[in-house]
Amino acid sequence: MSFRPWRLTGTLTLASLYAGLLFGQQPKTTIQDTLYKADGTRFNGVAFIEWRSFYSGVPRTVASHSTTTQIVDGVLNVQLIPTTDATPQSYYAVTFNSDGRIQFREYWAVPPSAAALKLKDIRLAAQPLPGEKQLGIADIALLQSELAVRPARGSLWANRRVVMAGSDGALNSVAGAPTDCVRVDGTAVPCEAGSPAPGIDYVDGETPQGAIDGSNANFTLANAPKPVAGLMLYRNGLLQKQGLDYTLNGNVLTFTGPSIPVGGDLLLAFYRLSGSDYIHMDAETPSGAVDGSNVTFNLNNAPTPEDSLQLYRNGLFQKQGIDYTLSERTVTFFGVAVPQSGDILLAFYRRAP
Repeated sequence: MSFRPWRLTGTLTLASLYAGLLFGQQPKTTIQDTLYKADGTRFNGVAFIEWRSFYSGVPRTVASHSTTTQIVDGVLNVQLIPTTDATPQSYYAVTFNSDGRIQFREYWAVPPSAAALKLKDIRLAAQPLPGEKQLGIADIALLQSELAVRPARGSLWANRRVVMAGSDGALNSVAGAPTDCVRVDGTAVPCEAGSPAPGIDYVDGETPQGAIDGSNANFTLANAPKPVAGLMLYRNGLLQKQGLDYTLNGNVLTFTGPSIPVGGDLLLAFYRLSGSDYIHMDAETPSGAVDGSNVTFNLNNAPTPEDSLQLYRNGLFQKQGIDYTLSERTVTFFGVAVPQSGDILLAFYRRAP
């Protein structure tokens, strides 16, 4: 991911294509501004605007959703329902995308206003909003009692091991060699000849090790992903692109440029260590014109099963049945999910051998 600083001046005239359709006739605030890059040229790209459900001051319930606004020759113009008088107080999460890369992410708190506002009037310094209540265990009904009866890790717990319940209910890992077979009583013995080979070995939700301080670029995984392209690395829930946001050498991750994690970022890694009966298709780019009007794209193979397809647009997970439909190997986008010029599509799925 590359990052180009930009500054804001002036008044804009381009109307948003989707905001009016999504929000109907509810009172809205207009946000107008002109976006420039640091080299003085005007910003061209897309603003992807997301929000969680809130109860507006109209009053009316606004459902969780998103919209995409084109920024042409620096012109940004969008109308949004105010969030500062909402219940709970809400905000918009906005991702700016240009040249097929995410340039910047910020958060907007929009007040009611008859006059058009500039980004400096609505931009938040940080997320979440100041004053937002942080829930504790006691704030959630029955959570404390449920936690009290949950299985707990025992003293013999170890990652990436078969788990058995001890006599005290604690969960402990079974000791033994990786090629051993485990009996129902938790004992491990060498597998007999003709026993099935161990199946696929996945690592899910691992946190790479390394200082998250805005300057450290190197992080390590517990294992080297096999295959390399099978690694799915997320930063704050956003899929990072290998070769663009980071490189992988064995089990060492090296982030580049503005993708280097800063304080408060959350990293999660999902990867494989061996093969399986299925063939895994990793980081495939569906074929089709990415021009804002074409809605049909093709995969090289038909995902088996269909639910194994994980499709990302600019690193954002696309929901099957909401953002697109799948028929055999044909993906059909609809609504605001239709890929715009410069968008990046990546697909991960399994197929039969």
